[in-house]
Amino acid sequence: MLPLDPMSLTAVAMVSASLWQPTLNSDTMLWGLERSGSRLTSFSAGIEWDRFKSFEDERERRVGRFALEGQGQSRRLGCAFTEFYSGDGAKRESVDLWVYADGWLGEADMRFKSFTKRRVVAPGESWDPLKLGEGPFPLPFGQPEHEVRARFTVEPVTLPESPRIRLALKTDTVVGLRLTPKPNTPLAKDITTVDVFYSATGPVDGLIPRVVVLRRPNGDESSFLLKDPRMNVPLTKDEQALLTMPNPDPKEWSIDIRDWESAGGTPAGPDRLTAPQASDG
Repeated sequence: MLPLDPMSLTAVAMVSASLWQPTLNSDTMLWGLERSGSRLTSFSAGIEWDRFKSFEDERERRVGRFALEGQGQSRRLGCAFTEFYSGDGAKRESVDLWVYADGWLGEADMRFKSFTKRRVVAPGESWDPLKLGEGPFPLPFGQPEHEVRARFTVEPVTLPESPRIRLALKTDTVVGLRLTPKPNTPLAKDITTVDVFYSATGPVDGLIPRVVVLRRPNGDESSFLLKDPRMNVPLTKDEQALLTMPNPDPKEWSIDIRDWESAGGTPAGPDRLTAPQASDG
C-alpha cells in the first residue's frame, strides 16, 4: 500500500472542514462547464495518477505534468510521467511521454526507447480528445450539456475521503458531479461511475478541472489529481515540449506506427480511459 501523507486525524478533520462545497444543481454546473470549456485555449497542471487494481489488491502512483493547447481539431494534449511509486511506496524514476496531436496518439518510454504511434481519428473526421468514451483522459470539459445528459445520469457528489486530495484542495471552493453511464451506452459495460471535481474561481462559468475518479465494474479505480492548474495562460517552453510528437531514430528505438486501417480503425475508446500505460520499471 502507498504511504499516506503525514497527517494526523485532527489535521484531516481541519482540511475537510476547510473545503467549501456549495450546492449547485446539475443543470447549472453543466452549463458552466460548457461555457468555460468553450473559451479554453490552454491548460497546464501537475498531475498525479493513482490506480487501485482490485484483483491484485495493489495501489500504484505516477506523477508528472499535463498540458493542453488549442481548440477543436487543432487541440493538442501532452502528459509526461516522471515518477513511479509501487504499492510498497518504493520510488522509481521514469520518463513516459504521451502526446495527442493531429489525430495521432503517441506514447514514448524514454528509458527503454520504445515508441508507439497510431491514428485514432479517421481521416477527415473530427474528435474531442477530452470526451468521455473517446479521449484518453476522462476530463469532461466544454462538452454540450445535452450530449453529457444523453450518455450519463448526472448528480452532484462530494469529494472522496482522501487526505491527499483534500489537502491539495484545502483552499479551494470545490464542486463535483457524478456521471453514471446510462444502460446500453458505449461506456456502460466498462465504467461504473466517473466523479469529476472542479474549483470554482468566480462565476459558475469559471470552473477549473481538478480531480477525476473513475471506477470500473471489476473494482478497479483510478484517480487523477491536477495540481496548481493554469488555464488560458501561455504555456512554458517545457510545457510546449510536451505537445510535440516524438520522432525517434529507428536505429536506436523500437518503433511501432499504425495508420487508421492497420490500427483496426478504432478510436481511443474506453480502454484508454485510465491514461497512458507508463512503465513501472
